[in-house]
Amino acid sequence: MVNPVINRLKGFVGSKGFVRVGYVLLTALFFIYPQTCLAQEDLTAAFKDQVTGEVVEKEEINAEERDRRIAKTQQYIPQLKPSTNETDLLKILEDLGSWGADAKAAIPDLRDLFLSHKTNKKIKKKSSRALRRIGQKIDDNAVINIFIGAFGDDQKFVRTYAARNSGYFNSDKVVPGLIKLIDDREKGVRKEALKALAMIGPIAKAAIPRLKKMLGFWGSADKAKVKAAAANALERITGEGTDFKFVGEKHTKKMGKLVDNLGQSAPDRKGLSDLADMGRFAVPYITKYFARKGWTKYKLNGLQVLNEMADKQDGNQKRIHIKAVKGAFEDVLKLLEDPDPAVRREAAKFFKNRAIDSHTSAQIALAGLQKLTAEDPDVLVKQVANEAVEKLKAPKKNKNRKKNIRNKSSSPVEASQDDVGDMEDSGRP
Repeated sequence: MVNPVINRLKGFVGSKGFVRVGYVLLTALFFIYPQTCLAQEDLTAAFKDQVTGEVVEKEEINAEERDRRIAKTQQYIPQLKPSTNETDLLKILEDLGSWGADAKAAIPDLRDLFLSHKTNKKIKKKSSRALRRIGQKIDDNAVINIFIGAFGDDQKFVRTYAARNSGYFNSDKVVPGLIKLIDDREKGVRKEALKALAMIGPIAKAAIPRLKKMLGFWGSADKAKVKAAAANALERITGEGTDFKFVGEKHTKKMGKLVDNLGQSAPDRKGLSDLADMGRFAVPYITKYFARKGWTKYKLNGLQVLNEMADKQDGNQKRIHIKAVKGAFEDVLKLLEDPDPAVRREAAKFFKNRAIDSHTSAQIALAGLQKLTAEDPDVLVKQVANEAVEKLKAPKKNKNRKKNIRNKSSSPVEASQDDVGDMEDSGRP
């Protein structure tokens, strides 16, 4: 890059009138360029952390500067109290964190500040960050143990920031605690625990069974982003992709309109079909208002969508939609006691048309349906409930069909695709 510049300057100073100026410029160029290279090397000494986005400075400090930091840390320690002015306290926390191992004497007081019930969210965030930055520069596990102990704290922001910062240590010691935090009652804590496991990566293999279980059933709609974080953690730990697709953002945009359609006297048929196509993601939205008094049209249309959802026959989607309907089992069961006979009748139809693999669930449904056949004043409700009871009491055909397949086929390969599909839909391996 320097040679073209020099050639241009030589051309510029070719005439006699500019020779002296040209030599001055060339001399300046040769002095400035090496300094520019050195400045570039200094810039490359700063690098960006790929996980946090923080710019971390690689620096060499002399003994005098180190002594100054250690002495300043001792001055700061008495001020690490909730009563200290917030602006001053935030400045102190930033300094201590940037000093790393030189500020390790402040660890016990930083811990107390972080766990104090008198500190707000901002102070907890900054104090936990300072602890983490110091802990990354020292050899012992003092800070790691502080975060592990904080996993069980009664303050949600303590658990949140303990989970967030523990992922930076790349230690298997924090993994058991993070696995427990996956089931925390606070959504934010669960997300941070999953992000920490993703940061730790392959070392967190103990979390694989729990993460796979999270993706096995969708659960309530507000957990969609948490499950996306679980899928990401699983991919980071195993190094393999998952079949999880985060459809929450896309579907939530039109979910409100589709759910409102359930309450209409003459609902849009395409809207009902679109809602059924969403599968298990839509179930919590559909059943959300089943417990409300009245809302007859909503409940009837919702049951219709659930039945359509389970009746999908498009290959693997059939199994997925049946799982979704199982997620609505308890909500529909309560509708057997709804004051409106039309709702009770449709709820009974739901159980009449569905195969229930779980023996316990089948017995629970039978108890509710038998109560209708004995006590319900509506004749049509009794009729449908009786048909559902007979269906649930009837022996399952899938089990016999599975035995026949084994007797007829010497290997699983000889079984037809339709037979294999029937076995999969039965819910058994």
